[in-house]
Amino acid sequence: MRALVRLVVVVAVSGGLLVGQVEGPFELPERFHRYRFPQASAGDCSLPLPGLPRTPGQADKKVFHIGKIAVRMLPQARLQVEGIDARGSRWSLELRNQPAGCSLWRADLDRNGQEDVIIVTSDATSGPGVEVTLLMIDADGRPVPWQAFGYFDGDHESGLGNLVDLDGDRRAELLYLHVEGEKLESGSTSLALYEVTKAHWKRKDGSFAGMQFPILTPENAKPTQEPDLTNAIDQTAMPLRITSAIPGRMENCGVQLPITRGSTGEVRVDVEAAKAESEACYDKLVLSDGRKVNIPAIVVLNGRNGRESAVEPRYRGRLVTEAKARGLSVQLVGRTCDSGCRPFLLWASEQPR
Repeated sequence: MRALVRLVVVVAVSGGLLVGQVEGPFELPERFHRYRFPQASAGDCSLPLPGLPRTPGQADKKVFHIGKIAVRMLPQARLQVEGIDARGSRWSLELRNQPAGCSLWRADLDRNGQEDVIIVTSDATSGPGVEVTLLMIDADGRPVPWQAFGYFDGDHESGLGNLVDLDGDRRAELLYLHVEGEKLESGSTSLALYEVTKAHWKRKDGSFAGMQFPILTPENAKPTQEPDLTNAIDQTAMPLRITSAIPGRMENCGVQLPITRGSTGEVRVDVEAAKAESEACYDKLVLSDGRKVNIPAIVVLNGRNGRESAVEPRYRGRLVTEAKARGLSVQLVGRTCDSGCRPFLLWASEQPR
């Protein structure tokens, strides 16, 4: 989910991650700061930058506890989140950590009596950008992950600034800033609003708390690639099944831009052709209705013995294979089109939806 980001400032600080304070129109408007949803710090899971000393308290702990949930720092820059649901079944989620910063926060974002986990990571070694994972815990004590990459504001004292309560109902809303264009004078932004109900996030366009969403800058902006990161499960959708998986052509992977020269010698780069080449690198799923879709960003496998989730490709592939082998019904939820359209969330279940 690599959205195009340019001017995010990420600073690792003692006790947490300082994100944001981006100059220009690509920051969260200041008027939203007073609506920030309260969050409690659960720990600093940052990895030390190569060649630099650890900051005080950084990664002194290898396990962080949030109620019955444990967040473990694993080798090879990974995080594992584990818990036990209301039936006593274990569940786990594994995702990557980042070398520039990792902060853990806790809050009951949807007021369902279950404390949710907020994970904010950044990687200064591969360009600017912040990755946010909201691990929602549903009424049965099972995880419902939501994840986005891009512009996020926050600090080590108050948590993620994009989590707000605009209507005062003590449930969180999330503001997601989508950016198009690489120059301040010609770029445009779209600030979308997401509501949370029963552990699921859903985008809401139109009037909310006296404001109109999405908020476009400039007002006449027309975003062309704005993703919808909704992960609300559609109870009325026809169940689909995975009929086969098409492996990617790994030898062709990588971002290689075809370069040509014009009649006057100028260099031309065919960006659209490069995107088409990169899309061919992803494994694809063939569904029972004939659609072919790229492997999604997150897979949730809902089985008799609990729920398992993954965002890392190697674990994601195993879950997709298992869902196919067991003939599980699947639900594709949300789409993101920042670097080739693909489902944001795949939900596989033995129970009909």
